[in-house]
Amino acid sequence: MRLFPLLAICLFLPLPLFSGTLSAVGPLPYDDRHPSPRPGCTHRFDGQVAKGDLDAFKALPTDPQVVVCLDSPGGSFLEGIAIGEYIRQVGIGTRLEAGTTCESACSIIFMSGTYISDEVEFGNPDDESWQLGHHPWRTMHPTARLGLHAPRLEVTKGQYDEATVTRAYDVALQTLAEFSRRLMSSGPSYAVYFDPDLFSAMIATPHGSMFYIDTVKRAIRFKVEVGPVRPPVSPDEAAFKYACANFYGWNEFRTQEAYEAEIAGAHVDGTKVTLAGGLNCTFEKGGKDTIWQYHIYDFADLNFYAHDMPLSDLAP
Repeated sequence: MRLFPLLAICLFLPLPLFSGTLSAVGPLPYDDRHPSPRPGCTHRFDGQVAKGDLDAFKALPTDPQVVVCLDSPGGSFLEGIAIGEYIRQVGIGTRLEAGTTCESACSIIFMSGTYISDEVEFGNPDDESWQLGHHPWRTMHPTARLGLHAPRLEVTKGQYDEATVTRAYDVALQTLAEFSRRLMSSGPSYAVYFDPDLFSAMIATPHGSMFYIDTVKRAIRFKVEVGPVRPPVSPDEAAFKYACANFYGWNEFRTQEAYEAEIAGAHVDGTKVTLAGGLNCTFEKGGKDTIWQYHIYDFADLNFYAHDMPLSDLAP
């Protein structure tokens, strides 16, 4: 007798038997202005991601103050996609606290954290309309662990033929297509799409491994806020070069070689940096949420460190 095994797709771990727990922590005394790393959370999700968890997220208040802290090894890939799509649409922030882990399906939820701005904080509203609408709002403590990898196809043991393997392959492709459709090629704003390069890194990482956002380069490249970090109280020339190159870096230069060449050929005059290719930054003291500013905008302290610096080394 030929056995046709049940097919399921998940991220690294088999689908969990029980849903995670989403609980209220309490209100935070913050205003609704443009995002910066928040030290707390209004709600917390613990445990594995399972079918039905979307309903718990839909019960959250749709308020710009809501931030969900995550601590999960992963679980249902499809449920992670559904939750990610929902919190991106309504504007719910995500955060990883010190020492927590967010891997596999959890990372999809985390990377979907979004803030919806309805006011212009800087400049003329007619010229600064980019500040309105949806923005990434995902913040991790430097000691947290954020990991992604490819979904694993789970096929129960037994005898099966070529047709069964083909169906399993089709399930995998359909699931990745669903990911692309709901989180990469649709949504309220390009700014909160799942980055294609991060998607490539995810599906290229076998289910037995993990692609971690664990360096300055990866955090900046994939637009993950990291905080709190050790502030650069008195940056030297090298730190200013890093800051300017990191600011433009992983979106403009792309390759490691070009990034390093920009730094090697940079010129520093006080707090003005001119990179080898001609791009420049002028830093100023001050800022509400950071010690340094780039023109009138707060400048993340993370940028002042070398691209290969481990995030865990930057904890205060």
